[in-house]
Amino acid sequence: LQKPLQPDMGRNSLANFQIEKKIGRGQFSEVYQARYLLDNTFVALKIIQVRMSPASLIFAFYAP
Repeated sequence: LQKPLQPDMGRNSLANFQIEKKIGRGQFSEVYQARYLLDNTFVALKIIQVRMSPASLIFAFYAP
């Protein structure tokens, strides 16, 4: 997945990441090796399947 750069959105958007390959999988998420396009670093990016996840797991990732 590659989307146009949107520097104003920072690391809160998938638009600034290029997903390279899947490196892991759990019950409610998948983990990918990705490149952060603004500084060309590699990161582990966890994608959570929100509609399948228990509310407590979602809250842990999205609580302010």
